[in-house]
Order: sequence, then structure tokens, then C-alpha cells
Amino acid sequence: MLPKALGNLLTSLEVFHASSCGIKGMIPSEIGNMSNLIWLEMGGNNWIRTIPDTFSQLRKLQKLSLSENKLQGSIPDTLCNLENMFFIDFGINKLSQQLPTCLGNLTSLREFYLDSNLLTSTIPSTLWISKEIQIVDMSYNFLNGSLDPEMGNIKSMRELYLSRNQFSGEIPSTIGQLQNLVNLTLSKNLLHSPILESLGNLITLQYMDISKNNLYGEIPRSLEKLKDLMYFNVSFNEREIPNGGPFKNLSADFFKGNRELCGASQYKVMPCKGIHFFQAQSTFPITVKRISYYEVLNATNKFDEESMIGIGSIGSIYKGIFSDGMIVAIKVFNLDLKSANKSFDTEYHILCNIRHKNLLKVISNCSNLDLKALVLEYMPNGNLNKSALL
Repeated sequence: MLPKALGNLLTSLEVFHASSCGIKGMIPSEIGNMSNLIWLEMGGNNWIRTIPDTFSQLRKLQKLSLSENKLQGSIPDTLCNLENMFFIDFGINKLSQQLPTCLGNLTSLREFYLDSNLLTSTIPSTLWISKEIQIVDMSYNFLNGSLDPEMGNIKSMRELYLSRNQFSGEIPSTIGQLQNLVNLTLSKNLLHSPILESLGNLITLQYMDISKNNLYGEIPRSLEKLKDLMYFNVSFNEREIPNGGPFKNLSADFFKGNRELCGASQYKVMPCKGIHFFQAQSTFPITVKRISYYEVLNATNKFDEESMIGIGSIGSIYKGIFSDGMIVAIKVFNLDLKSANKSFDTEYHILCNIRHKNLLKVISNCSNLDLKALVLEYMPNGNLNKSALL
């Protein structure tokens, strides 16, 4: 357990980092006395009960991570008083009930992770007031209602994860205004609408998963303009497949389960009348749910030197072992270099197309303010030159 007196003794502390320390029990309310805190990191422990209301006293706080714990109850409304907050991660807990309607007060918020909880409300429209937000992950919850058209006002949005919820109604046409969007994941909901032409305006989009909804009609030809699109999954809907742009390289798995789908023979669906398609040769990999910073940290034994298998000009490669026994190669980029972010985006794009006996595919990536890492399937008997990744 964390001593209650800690909050009274460390009132001048600015950074408190206690992640993956095996700490149990309730979060002491006395932490609210650490009034100079800027960064509070306590993920990957065994915290129980609720998030203390006294966190509202941390008026200088900019980054708060409590992910991968056993926290319950609601997200306190008092957190909306923390106007300097730009990063919140409450993912992988047991938080429930409604989201605070005052989220719009967090005008500096850039990254907001609430994935894998038990939240049951709608998303408050006030969230979309925050013009700086870049990443929203509320996947794997029980959120409901319709998707708010106001989300299209956040021009800075790069990643939007809302899969495995109970959202219904139409996909708002305003999503097409998010011209910096790289990842759009709306799969496994109750959405019932056509795919809109306006999605063709998402010129930076690389990943779109809208599978397992109740979508219908044709896939708009406007999506052929999405030259960076690497993953497009509309399986278990009903629609017609375009044959231009990125669609010529997509796997049949992305289109299965569509009873009225028609398209090229490569997709293993009925042919469309009067339309001729050409056979494609390559396929794109299927990626998975976000891998957290703590999973990467634990898989590499906190980036231990014994786990390192290569080092180069822009980063290091580690052999990682996840909790389920899965062995991976993890490339960690050196964020002290100005080119790191660009290199991360470029290599992710390239490696998604690599086929090799040592590195079969990109499994996932971990991307936040503190870590840029590519998680790759690793085959120990391969002989791929490590310098190709460095």
C-alpha cells in the first residue's frame, strides 16, 4: 500500500512515477495535497475502489495515468477543474456509469484513453469542444446513443477508437472533416447507415475498421482517393467493393460476411453485373487492438539491456514476451531525435507490407507522448539483417 503520509511529505514534488510496482489497495486521498504535481503515473498496479475527488486539488497536473488497475465507480466531475491536463489514461479498469458532462472544460486535452471499462452512457457533446484533442480511445465499453456530428469540428484528431460499444444511428457526415485522421475504428457497434462519400476527404487515413455493424449500400468510389489506406475492413455488412486505389490490394477477409456484397473474384464474393475487375496480387495485414505502454514495458523487462537485440541511429529493437507467452520484436524510437515521429510513421507504413520469415507482420504499435514503438511478429530462426529496421 502507498503510505497516506506521502501526500503531506512531498508537497513540492512535480513528477510521481509509480507504474507497474505491484501496489495494492485504495489510492490515498492525501495525494491531493501534492499541489505542485505536473505528472502522476500510477498505471499497471492493483488499485481498487474509486478515483479520489481530491485529485481536483492538483491544479498544475498535466498528465494523469491510472490505466491497468481495478478502479471502479464513476469518473469524478471534479477532474474537469484540471484545465492544464493534456493526457488522461484510465484504460483497462472497471470504471462505470456516466461520463462527466463537463469534459469540455479540459481545453488542453490531447490524448484521452478510456478503453476496456464498463462505461454505459452516451459521449457528452462537450467533449468535442476541446479543439486540441488528437487521440480518443473509448473502445471496449457499453457506450450508446448516436455519434455526435460535433466531433467533426476537431481538426487536430488523429486517432478515434470507438469499437465494441452500442452506438446506433448513422455515421455523421462531419467525420469527413477530420483531415488529419489516421485511424478510424467503429467496428462492432449497431450503426445503420451507408458509408458516406465525405469519408473520401480523409486524405491521411491509414486504418479504417467499420466491420460488424448494419451498414448497407455501395462503398463510395470517393474512398479510392485514400492513397495511404493500408487497412479497410467492412466485413459483416452489405456493400459493393470499388476496384481502384487501395482496394486493389485488400484481402478477402476484410469483406466476408456481406450477404449482398459484389466485387472482384479476389474478394470471394458475387461478381457485380456489367463491371470488370482485375486480379490483385498482394494483401495487407490485419492489426489488433492498441498495445499499452505498460504491456511494452513489461514485455521488455523495463527495456532491460538483456532484452535488446539491436541498436541503431533512430532507435533500439528488443525481444519482448507478453503475459500470454507471445514473443515479439519491439522497435523503440529515440524521441530525443527530431526525426523520430516522422520515422515512426514512415516505417509503420513500410513494415505493414513486409513479408519475411523473421518478421512476418506488424502486430500493433504503441504511440503516445512518451513512447513510439512498433510491435512486430518475431521468428527466432530467421536471419533478417537487423540494420533494415534501424
